[in-house]
Amino acid sequence: MKELHAYNDSFVTKEDCDKIIEICNRFTLSPASINYSTKEPEKNDPELRRSEVAFISDNWLNDYVSGILTRCNEDIFNVDIVDFEIQYTVYKEKNEGFYCLHQDVMSPNARPPSRKSFARKLSMTIQLTDPNDYDGGDFSFIEDQPQIPKNDARKRGAVIVFPSFIYHRVSPVTRGERKSLVVWASGPDWR
Repeated sequence: MKELHAYNDSFVTKEDCDKIIEICNRFTLSPASINYSTKEPEKNDPELRRSEVAFISDNWLNDYVSGILTRCNEDIFNVDIVDFEIQYTVYKEKNEGFYCLHQDVMSPNARPPSRKSFARKLSMTIQLTDPNDYDGGDFSFIEDQPQIPKNDARKRGAVIVFPSFIYHRVSPVTRGERKSLVVWASGPDWR
C-alpha cells in the first residue's frame, strides 16, 4: 500500500452525479442500520447513525464504480479484491443525519454465510450533492490520520478511497441533504 487514502475533488462529472442519483432514486430508502452479528438482527441505533440508505444493483453503476475502484487499487493500494457492494446514502437536516466514528470492516460474525471468507478491503465515497445545498455533513478521518481538505471532500463529484479499516465519520447535517454513494470492495481475508 503506497498511501493511506486517495482522493480527487472533481473526478465524477456533474452529469454522472445526476445519472447516479437518478438510478439510486429508483430504489427504496430505509433507515440505516448497524450489524454486529449474523445471529442478531440488524439494528437501527440513532445515537450512532442517522441516515437513509439503499443497496443498489445496477449494471451501469456497478461497471462505473468498479472501474474507478479497480484503477485506484492498481495505482495505489494493490490489494486483492473480487467483489463490490454499492450503497446510496442520504443524510437529512430533519434528523441531523450523521454517522459517528466507525470502520467499514465487518467482523466474521457479521458476514453472511456465503461471504464468511471475504473481508471489506477498500471503501469509496462519491460526493453527489453540491456543497451549497447543505451545511454540516463533513467527511473526516480519525484525528491521527492525514485529513482531506474539507472543501475538497465536499465538492460535487469528489471521490475518496481508503482502506476499510480506517476510522472515519460524517458530521451532522444542519441544513439541506447530503447524498453520497458508498462502495466497498471485498476480497479474501487479509493475511
